[in-house]
Amino acid sequence: MHAARGRLLRFASSALAAGVVSVALLEILLRAGLYGALPIPIEAPVFAMDAPGRLRLRPNASARSRGGEWDVRYVTNAEGLRDVKRGYALDAAHFSFRVLGIGDSFTFGWGVPIEASYLAWAERTLTIRSNGTVEIVKAAVPGWGPTDEMDWLRENWDRWRPN
Repeated sequence: MHAARGRLLRFASSALAAGVVSVALLEILLRAGLYGALPIPIEAPVFAMDAPGRLRLRPNASARSRGGEWDVRYVTNAEGLRDVKRGYALDAAHFSFRVLGIGDSFTFGWGVPIEASYLAWAERTLTIRSNGTVEIVKAAVPGWGPTDEMDWLRENWDRWRPN
């Protein structure tokens, strides 16, 4: 009984050690910058890496994405944002209220047409309810985390001037 328990304990310890070493090795490779060599999703025409190695959307790009539950065309505008092909007015006289919608794939609207994303819905709903023009700048990129979002805010806050 004790011998079987000892073998099981040694096996479990070895498996745990192998898992820890594998994860540590992957982490080292990623931190060494090899993540740039990893494949970008099939929608690569829409995505690009900027100089610091952050994922961004290419301006004026278009790509089709097909999954088990969707068939969507992702289109970016001249500003490199997933939105309709419109120019954003950069002075406050052209809108009554501007919101920055920043986030990851959920905010981007992965797997749904732009019109079905929650930011597009919020923009339509707020415009109707406020009897004014509400503009939501849709600055979301799949794979972004808080650091990417803060970097984008620091670089773009003065340009977009949200209310």
